[in-house]
Amino acid sequence: MMGEEAKSAEDKNGVQRRVWESQDFTITKIVVEEGQDGDNGEMMTPRFGAACSVQVSAISCSGVDLNRLRNDSTISRYLKEKNDCDWPIGGGDTEVDITLERVLQTMRVGEKCEAAIRVKFDSAKNCLAGLPPSSDCWVEVECALWLRGCVNAEPVHKWYAETKMEKAKEANAAAVALFKAKRRLDALRKFRQTLTLLTFVLDESAGDSELAAEAEDLSMTCRSNLAACHFQWGNYTYVIELASRVLERQPDNVKLLYRRGVAHLEKNEFGESKADLVEAHRLDPTNKAINEKLGQLRVREKRHLEELSKGMKKMFA
Repeated sequence: MMGEEAKSAEDKNGVQRRVWESQDFTITKIVVEEGQDGDNGEMMTPRFGAACSVQVSAISCSGVDLNRLRNDSTISRYLKEKNDCDWPIGGGDTEVDITLERVLQTMRVGEKCEAAIRVKFDSAKNCLAGLPPSSDCWVEVECALWLRGCVNAEPVHKWYAETKMEKAKEANAAAVALFKAKRRLDALRKFRQTLTLLTFVLDESAGDSELAAEAEDLSMTCRSNLAACHFQWGNYTYVIELASRVLERQPDNVKLLYRRGVAHLEKNEFGESKADLVEAHRLDPTNKAINEKLGQLRVREKRHLEELSKGMKKMFA
């Protein structure tokens, strides 16, 4: 979220305006026209789940072609040629849109501002056509935002458990679609959003065993998918942590046994790796990937023991 203290600066016309800047310095907002407070005098800003009516104009960018920014939904779904859009807070699934949502969540209805954001596209983790396979592609976007209207949502903790469950299903479905499109970093954020909502559901559904079971099953699927994301990136500690949580409830999950076994192998934890891969082989003896990793395990464990033996001999020579 944005920094806690407002500053002032000159806008493009040299007029002193109120300014907000994010704590990580990737967002700057210059207020051109103040918005309205709520009926009780409180500053009402859009919460997660709010339905906003937004006018976007004066769009410029660097690091990506402007035409692509406006027409490629993998870059932004909201910065279109058409100025007016309906913008649900929490609905963004790209770096640009999620960052601009942070700006919208600081605005009041009627407020107009000039926003400047700087986002990093990690195309090594997100398969975006036309961008170099690099983890260091920065895009800067400037635009004018006008929060024309907002049907605000209650704070999430006040939602009914059933409402949270439906929102969790929506987020999970979006995450799965993103994962299939190889936009794994975008999918990761949606899977995390799903898990956050499910945590609320599980805390509040003690008296509804059916809802609790549904939430628990979806949380296990979500963790399995998160493990798949981290497996692709070689984040093996996270793979082990997530897979272990699911395997406590699903000990015969071959995919997770395989992924955890490989993760242990890459960390040179041969005993743990062998236990997982042998069990995965028992459950699926014809699986080529499992059999290949078992072969690699034997070779690497033997090499490790030989190197250890040589090191011991040198130590005591």
